[in-house]
Amino acid sequence: AAYLTTLPSVVASGDRGGQLFIRGGEPQQNLTMLDGMVLYQPFHVLGFYSAFPADVLDRVDFSAGGWGAKYSGRLSSVLDARSRIGNNRRFEGMASASPFSNAARLEGPIVPGRVSFLVTGRTSLIDQAGEAIYDQDLPFRFNDVFGKLHAAVGPRHRFSATGMQTYDRGGLSVGTEPRDIRWINEAMSIRWQAISKNLPLATELTYSRSAHRMEQDLPGDSTRLSSSVSSSRLSLHGVFSEGSMLGGRSVVEAGWDIEFGRTRNGQQALFLNQTSSGAPFPGFGFFVEPEMAYRNGLRVTPGLRMHIYNVRLVPYLEPRLRASWEGGGHTISAAAGIYYQQLLGLTDRRDPASVFTAWTAIPRAQSDVRSRVRDGLLRGRIGKSTHFILGYQRALMGGLDVSIEGFYKRCGNLFVARWEAFPVATTALQQATGQSVGLDLRGEFQRGPLYGSVSYGLSSTRYVADGPAIAFLFDQDRLHYRPPHDRRHNLNAVVSLDVWGFVAGLRWQFGSGFPYTKPLAFDGFALVNDVLPAFELFNANRVVYERPLGSILPTYHRLDLSLEREWTGSWGAVALQVSAINVYDRRNIFYLDVFTLERKDQLPFLPSLGLQVTFE
Repeated sequence: AAYLTTLPSVVASGDRGGQLFIRGGEPQQNLTMLDGMVLYQPFHVLGFYSAFPADVLDRVDFSAGGWGAKYSGRLSSVLDARSRIGNNRRFEGMASASPFSNAARLEGPIVPGRVSFLVTGRTSLIDQAGEAIYDQDLPFRFNDVFGKLHAAVGPRHRFSATGMQTYDRGGLSVGTEPRDIRWINEAMSIRWQAISKNLPLATELTYSRSAHRMEQDLPGDSTRLSSSVSSSRLSLHGVFSEGSMLGGRSVVEAGWDIEFGRTRNGQQALFLNQTSSGAPFPGFGFFVEPEMAYRNGLRVTPGLRMHIYNVRLVPYLEPRLRASWEGGGHTISAAAGIYYQQLLGLTDRRDPASVFTAWTAIPRAQSDVRSRVRDGLLRGRIGKSTHFILGYQRALMGGLDVSIEGFYKRCGNLFVARWEAFPVATTALQQATGQSVGLDLRGEFQRGPLYGSVSYGLSSTRYVADGPAIAFLFDQDRLHYRPPHDRRHNLNAVVSLDVWGFVAGLRWQFGSGFPYTKPLAFDGFALVNDVLPAFELFNANRVVYERPLGSILPTYHRLDLSLEREWTGSWGAVALQVSAINVYDRRNIFYLDVFTLERKDQLPFLPSLGLQVTFE
């Protein structure tokens, strides 16, 4: 999680909530997978912790756009992580403690050389240590557990089973009334990998099951909002690694996947005009994607996915194209593609403190025109995005690597909260379209013990919403606005130095302010339908706003430092870790409550001392 937020395309809403916005997209438009398991909330309530620890990972493929035909069902990004296998020769373990969390890991052989296991677990301490150490309430709690079993079944077959569970709970205050939000992830996968004896063919069969549930208590009320999503997925992928096509050496990847999922929403869930509801989202897809490599350094990867969603029987075609040329230290790359998403995660972005997400799916199309709209969702019209990307990378002398990438993304059939005259959580939706355009710059330097990187993202995201509420409130048919996650400038600098047994790290981040809707005045509203004394009239307080999202919050910047020293022995190692968040104690705003004008800030200066013990 901490590394992702150093990339120029990635914008984080803050230290809490685990919300990442990638190239103008919503968090629910990001696909995150671990060993084939879909994670619907892949980050903890403290946003710099991912739902799975970094020391279990073997490989992570991240794409901020223009990904291949293998992936589907999301509009914004793909993060595909693979966990490593446990040590199948000897037992290893780790235990660590700090004011933020405790962690432990154990791995080793079950059948030496053939079958191994890997188990990890973490639990947070910040909710208990916050008052004692930092003299302030930090009501955030999380824990996670991960386990993997791996077996080598003969020389050409591998079997693995993975499971994980996460739990998060956090308190967000709105004025003087607390909000308590909780969520759980549960997921498992079974994978069989095989290599053909007579053909250059590798296959992978995966079954996974994922579930996510989120709950929130309404301020000043015993009513509880709840939303859940679950899915089962079966996929078969194959890679033919030796072939020729169109004059070049080719590697062809093809496969299919089938998914059965369902969403459920509990009493008075946001955006849903009923006490309980559910929506299925089954789908089936097939893809083929050859990659042709030529002697002159050119690689071309056309791909095509055909996917059938629940909204209609006619398949959706999703063409993709990626190409790159490499030579003389220069790399030029390009990508384009069409992507669809049926599953919706709806959050009221008018409320910047809101993390609660109501999951639902676009209902199926029907021939009856009168029944094409249900719960504010237009039947048969699922989200669509079109990506265009062009990049250049150059490896320079002295370990310096620079890159630049431009992107354009256009989205249609989006759904946002309807603008209302009263500042309350709305249950109505309106359709919108959006587009994001931007430029990513990144430079990396690696020479001996010194590493450094600087990344800068320049982007602009615009939404256009229409509907009867727009004409009523603003006297125009369409409303053009910047969504509240649109960050125009995003800068990150990272430096690390490994010398004399010490590893020192520095990170400085800067972000321009988010758009917000500025309150102009407060008044009272009374409905007069009879002749009554004024003091007997029922009245409600009201906030008078300027145009939606027409003002900008203050800029964000923060400096984090870390220092680690490790001592090794024949039995293992001991590491002492010293770190500090927000070193110069910058008051970075998290949100401004429009009812009370009360300001809520992100994390202040927080030093930490941790100890990690590893044994072999």
